[in-house]
Amino acid sequence: MALGQAPDEVSVEKSVLALVELFRSAAKPPAYAVRGLWGELLLMARSADPVTVLRAWHVAAIERFDFGAGNQRVEVKTAGRSSRRHHFSLEQLVAADLEVCVASLQVEPSAAGCTLMELVDAISARLEHVDDAVRLTTTVGSVLGTDWADYATARFDDVLAASSVQFYRAEVVPRVGLPVPN
Repeated sequence: MALGQAPDEVSVEKSVLALVELFRSAAKPPAYAVRGLWGELLLMARSADPVTVLRAWHVAAIERFDFGAGNQRVEVKTAGRSSRRHHFSLEQLVAADLEVCVASLQVEPSAAGCTLMELVDAISARLEHVDDAVRLTTTVGSVLGTDWADYATARFDDVLAASSVQFYRAEVVPRVGLPVPN
């Protein structure tokens, strides 16, 4: 037993609070999901036409691609500053009859950077229709869940991220060969 045979009140309280935090953390989206969402919002905020980009944005975070219109798809990947390592599903890289582009950003926390809410506000200011604003906040809310307030203040370096954006055609990204061996 972690508390021992005769724990004092303070030890029990600390253990219970640690257990509560463990369950709370399990219900939160992983940090990489927040960083990925921030990257998607940055691209949208910096785009020449955020309405078109918003309307191409995924409705649910579990969709295969982040943005899609016609036969074109964009998958946004974020990584720390030290490397440009990304993880893909094979289905993201090998999609018949689709033109797939990967947008790679280097994203790191920074007290001088933009928060998720600042990006949402910047995008919202450029939207003309209420339906678009509702879609934006609904999609962000579905990714962040009930912990919206905790993540809304997460700051990332927007200058570094914007200057690091690189686009790659999916077919140049290394992957296993097809057909996949048994």
